[in-house]
Amino acid sequence: MSNVLHKIAEREIDQCFHGLDGPTRIELVTSLIRQWIGNDGNAVIVTREFLFHFRKTSLDDGQSKVERDREPQAFVDHLRKSRVSEDEIPGLLHNLNVRQTAECFTDYGHKVRLRVDPVKSMLFIELVLDDDEWHRSPTPE
Repeated sequence: MSNVLHKIAEREIDQCFHGLDGPTRIELVTSLIRQWIGNDGNAVIVTREFLFHFRKTSLDDGQSKVERDREPQAFVDHLRKSRVSEDEIPGLLHNLNVRQTAECFTDYGHKVRLRVDPVKSMLFIELVLDDDEWHRSPTPE
């Protein structure tokens, strides 16, 4: 089963993202598989311009089908408005894709947590008020 998932994930990543270096491609393939398993067949990969939502379903004949949506996203603009350093954005997007969460500090010293919800296909920027509690604020559509 995992070999089948791996082949499906490789095909999806190769069709959407051309010219990836080997390690990045492997990380994204692994992330798709992990997200599909942990999120009822849903996975998200986010770039500066687009949010890719991959929905994997099993057909009656045992085959798998992946539906893919590519939607423009303004998450990077929200990061800029939250005063996250432009230099940090590529690494934060990578962490969101690989781990579905990332943390950073704004240029005025506030800690923010970024996360993606693969099931809802949503990105969140959350102000971390302290280590235990944090305010959740989805990005506006």
